[in-house]
Amino acid sequence: MKHGIPQGCILSPTLFSMFMNDIQTILPKGVYGAIYADDMAIWATEEFTGTAQAHLQLALDALRMWTEKWLMKIDPEKTTFTTKFQTIRLKIGEHQLREEPSSTYLGVTFDKRLTWKAQTDKCQERGILYGTTIERPFACGMRCTNYNAETEAIKEALNMVNNKIFKTSKVVILSDARSALQTLENTKDTELDNVRKKNCWT
Repeated sequence: MKHGIPQGCILSPTLFSMFMNDIQTILPKGVYGAIYADDMAIWATEEFTGTAQAHLQLALDALRMWTEKWLMKIDPEKTTFTTKFQTIRLKIGEHQLREEPSSTYLGVTFDKRLTWKAQTDKCQERGILYGTTIERPFACGMRCTNYNAETEAIKEALNMVNNKIFKTSKVVILSDARSALQTLENTKDTELDNVRKKNCWT
């Protein structure tokens, strides 16, 4: 081994985390990142798709230079991207990256329209695998595109539970709007609040 840290060594995870610690500081303005061990995800939200593409490409170029400087390598075959609307082109060096209809990071699947259907389907399959039947996962993003509508969608799901439309007491509600969940946690509707606490995981 010419460079790196020994696999299985108790200090290796800590040393590697210290080594990777500054990688997010090289990302250009408008690009955000999340890192866990050697897995990294970057994303950008812009009014125009072309602007997002330009920022993401700058980020990929910066990451490639960083890895080359520190004797590391990005695997372009394992690097994919997902866009919400228009198709874009991204590359690492001369390698054109592959666009996928969904991306998975740390076990969570993000589809291109953020409906959470792929994730709820996976939760349902795992629930059956582990012996807990989840008959109808409710993905709030499938019903709405804004905060107020998302809150109403979650309330609708709770009402379905309360009215026993679901034939199971195991209900999973997935939402990327933390503020919507906080609104429900502070609701003055005692009946819905009791249903949420008794039957649902969020």
